[in-house]
Amino acid sequence: MLHKVLGLLSVISFIYRYAYVYNVKGNLGFEGNALDWATIGLHTALSTSSLIFHVLSKRILRKPYIIWEEYRLHAISFTLRCTCIFILAFYGFSRFFLFPGTMVWHVIADKISERHGNLNTKTGKLLTTVRGTDRLPTPMKLLTRAYAFYQFSAIASHIIPSDRTMDMGYNTLIAIQSSAFLMTLFRKSLIPYSVHGIGYTFCLVVSGFHIYRVHNSIYFALGVITVFMTRITYGVSKYTLWTTFAFVAALPELMEMAQQNKVPQMVDSYGMVPFNVTESFGLGQQYLATGAEYLNAVSA
Repeated sequence: MLHKVLGLLSVISFIYRYAYVYNVKGNLGFEGNALDWATIGLHTALSTSSLIFHVLSKRILRKPYIIWEEYRLHAISFTLRCTCIFILAFYGFSRFFLFPGTMVWHVIADKISERHGNLNTKTGKLLTTVRGTDRLPTPMKLLTRAYAFYQFSAIASHIIPSDRTMDMGYNTLIAIQSSAFLMTLFRKSLIPYSVHGIGYTFCLVVSGFHIYRVHNSIYFALGVITVFMTRITYGVSKYTLWTTFAFVAALPELMEMAQQNKVPQMVDSYGMVPFNVTESFGLGQQYLATGAEYLNAVSA
């Protein structure tokens, strides 16, 4: 009953934020007040309360909508990622805290997969929750790729700071928790198979729309596309890719910090600064200037 009540309140929370607050304010309305903290607490409690139930120890590939242990623990881990980002944003922590505050939960998720994931007997690799199996038909492969691209966009929205970072912390909860909710309804035969796919896709579209409305720079989108394509094409470590992504986005800020610390020769040694500090990756226009010109622009 506790889990049901928390689930019902969470559904009301999503309707309130996306259908009412968004239309009134043009955003999800997170400013750090008592209601905002109660909302994040509610969704965190919903996720962790799932531990009271018994679930399958391993995924049944032929029945992907029956929740298993890896999926449940991933959902908890990524919910806590959202909670962490909300807290960091509330206290005004910079991008240099947002990045580790995001990636630590992916390290935990990897450890969960190592312990509870299914192993592909042919490749020796783990079958991940999002990518599933290589034997999927083409339409399903395309759909899972679209789902994966959303996940990349969600991670980027947590790494790159904005005026609405608290919103970003909440925004990906609808993708995480709607899937588990729809899985439960399907398992209880309350909805057909197709409704899960339609409902989950709708939630991703709603959440993705807000991500790209807040992070509306072409550089943000190109950065996400680059990381996504490199990952799925060449299998480069996600930690290498996201570290590079975060470093490139933070480079102008690092350069400005170096200048303010009276180390201009460090800036000059890099030669070219690719983005303006105020608009890099969703925060600005391109700067094609030498290090010396950059310093002059900043001092002016």
